[in-house]
Amino acid sequence: MNIANPASAYQAHSPYIVAYFRQQHPLLMRWTALLAGFAAPSEATQQLAHCELGFGQGLGLAITAASCTDAQVGVDFMPEQVEQLSDLLTDSGITNAQLHATDFASFLANNTQRFQSITLHGVWSWVAPEIRAQLIDIVKRFLADDGVVYISHNTLPGRAPLIPMQRLIVQTAAQFSHHDDQGLMAALAVINSMMPLSHYVQQSPELIEWWQSLAQEHPTYLAHEYLGHAWSPMLFSDTAALLAQAGLSFMCSADALALLPDLHLSEAQQRWLSAIDDINLRESYSDTLRNVGFRRDLWHKSSCRLSADAQQTQLLQTTLVLLHPVGALALTLTGDLGEFELPEAPLLLMLNHLAEDDYRPKTVAELWKRLAEWGIPVDFAAFKTLLISLSALGYIHPAQVEHDVKQNRASAQALNRQLCQRAWKDGSVGYLASPLAGCGLQVSRLQQLLLLARAQTQSANAGDWAAWLFAHPHFTAQRFCPDVQASEQLLWLVNTAQQFNDLRLALLLAHGVI
Repeated sequence: MNIANPASAYQAHSPYIVAYFRQQHPLLMRWTALLAGFAAPSEATQQLAHCELGFGQGLGLAITAASCTDAQVGVDFMPEQVEQLSDLLTDSGITNAQLHATDFASFLANNTQRFQSITLHGVWSWVAPEIRAQLIDIVKRFLADDGVVYISHNTLPGRAPLIPMQRLIVQTAAQFSHHDDQGLMAALAVINSMMPLSHYVQQSPELIEWWQSLAQEHPTYLAHEYLGHAWSPMLFSDTAALLAQAGLSFMCSADALALLPDLHLSEAQQRWLSAIDDINLRESYSDTLRNVGFRRDLWHKSSCRLSADAQQTQLLQTTLVLLHPVGALALTLTGDLGEFELPEAPLLLMLNHLAEDDYRPKTVAELWKRLAEWGIPVDFAAFKTLLISLSALGYIHPAQVEHDVKQNRASAQALNRQLCQRAWKDGSVGYLASPLAGCGLQVSRLQQLLLLARAQTQSANAGDWAAWLFAHPHFTAQRFCPDVQASEQLLWLVNTAQQFNDLRLALLLAHGVI
């Protein structure tokens, strides 16, 4: 598929940015669905492969393949992206991922597998209608009857003001250059000169905020987001009608934050929405009340809604792990209605308990019991809200079973060594694979290089890591500490390495990242 081919409509001349979206991880999808009150797929279904359609640079697929036992299938129409991911997996010794350098029509014609889950990030509302029809057929034919689908897409009404601006970007870019980057920059310059003269812009103040936000984005992201001919934000109900052709119905948002309506909707708005029986229409009206412009959602064919008792039982049996050191965690959630301070006493107790015993996984039942033991009894409905809040913040994650952790430790660490080596080149990869959680943990570029230094020096002394790194010919102090005087750069690096050793290393060791 290629921008020169109107039938595809998607901009595909340059590789996508390196990005990781934890919401696509099958284990997290099941946890979020459970928080929303839905049963997980059957054990038989969970033995099937997971499929990612349009995986881009494939960081998420690589991390999942390295840290999970489940087979992975990835489809992308850019051969260079498939080749690069294939090389990364091969260099890491990962064999449970099958990659297809093909378009969706060919995959539809040739695939014979059924999948436990299918994910599409940044695909649905960026491709032509005939391509969406192929996606619908893939889901209809290959998703297990109780499987789950993750789809992210641009949404109306939030994206409505951007529609003429996106069309202008495409048309102006085409006038200036056939090269995406040059055409994009030229189009943005023209629009920048137009903005202060436009009544449309003046009467749509959200466009000013949107325009300012573009300056923070990578040009490659902007090209993929805005240069396609079929940039098609949709009402939620229109997306639901299309997915119904594949037998799908809406389950819940893939973002746990959306499971906390009090953060986004006033009591009057919630009462008004509750009078709408049709869930698809209700979600569309909710988007309109909130002016939502982007959604991440989970869909299913036949998963059942759990009773309150069954949900409580399954939640209590779930084992959780902490994804960040406690000292680095803020207890504030931001919703449409502003910032909300979360109850510090129960949440800190839960987080500190998860950090005990070198971050040993704890069941939800243990966390609830600990609150009662410390004199902070809460009913289960309130406790569930605390779990949702910690999930929305990205602080907790379901743990894998011990057998899978052991089985995937070597492959995860092999991938992490490759990713850390790539940190010499750039800082585009900010995650490493955790076999304990089966997902990616945030690890900055400098921290990845410190891990290399630790492995190379075989020392437990952070000062030795800093000295090795500072002396390495590929290390450029100005890149990491440009505001520090040259005479103090080594001391700055020693202090940074010590902070990393004190605050984060134990977590990475507990997760089996290294």
